[in-house]
Amino acid sequence: MVRTAKDESYSREHVIERARERYGLTLTETDYTTLNSRIAAEDAERLGEEGGDSFWGVPWEGEMLICVWSNALKRVTTLLPPGTTIRQKRRGKK
Repeated sequence: MVRTAKDESYSREHVIERARERYGLTLTETDYTTLNSRIAAEDAERLGEEGGDSFWGVPWEGEMLICVWSNALKRVTTLLPPGTTIRQKRRGKK
């Protein structure tokens, strides 16, 4: 069976890889579950929202992980690089 981005195992492995690649952190499956729990409980800093995703800053081992949370899937789907600036889109007329 081919895994897709909708599979929880795909998201978990992707986030673990991005943590290593972008933050130099080694996350475990338990750490991934903890990230999800903290965001679900809003025990993190909400940075913004775009489309079906919301962006959260989660303090972790001296770093601020910038997490992309899928509102549809109810889990972290990736980590953005450190220093990424989240900008809110303007709404309404100019």
